[in-house]
Amino acid sequence: MAKFKASMLVGMLPKLISLVQSGVQHYGSLRAAGLEVSPEIVAAYLDGHAAEWNPEVQGKAVLDDDTKTAGCRFLGGLACNLGEILGAGA
Repeated sequence: MAKFKASMLVGMLPKLISLVQSGVQHYGSLRAAGLEVSPEIVAAYLDGHAAEWNPEVQGKAVLDDDTKTAGCRFLGGLACNLGEILGAGA
């Protein structure tokens, strides 16, 4: 079995950061419009942005659709929490 190295994930970081930034911006836009925002709403938005993203490690895809959706839910929650902390949309 191959040994896991954290460096295998480095190539995914720019997209993950971009998704969080997009999520915070979306959170802020919705809040500025006076709407209630949940992590699920932001996650659905991010899922659309990640639809064509297919990262690979050692030439093999590492995200199936269910894992990508779960990841977007995690990032959606993170984006909502950051948006709240940063006062996005206030």
